[in-house]
Amino acid sequence: MANIIRLIFLVLPFVAAGWVFKTTEIPLFAYSIVSVLTFLIYGIDKALAAKNRGSAPAISRVPENVLHLLELFGGFPGGLAGQIIFKHKSSKTSYQIIFWLIVVLHVAAWAYFLFFFRSGGASA
Repeated sequence: MANIIRLIFLVLPFVAAGWVFKTTEIPLFAYSIVSVLTFLIYGIDKALAAKNRGSAPAISRVPENVLHLLELFGGFPGGLAGQIIFKHKSSKTSYQIIFWLIVVLHVAAWAYFLFFFRSGGASA
């Protein structure tokens, strides 16, 4: 069940972007590019974490703030895919709290945009 909910959040920005804009190219392109980049960086960080196990000099890893910044710029679908596929950052509670706050922020922004700009706003 949890993976189904995650899948919904993975697809949500692409569906919302397609519904909001007559031409879906710009938001879909932006979410797609940043999501792919975020996914790749999750994979790189996971590989670096694996290399650091048992090695004497620690290899510099990707800071969590960088991952969160990419998610904030629209890469959270790629981040979610990276968490599922690479099993990376998926069990760290402090990371997950910030990640899901970013997802909620995106959902709220899309909901606000859809309600006030797409529908013409609330009428009294």
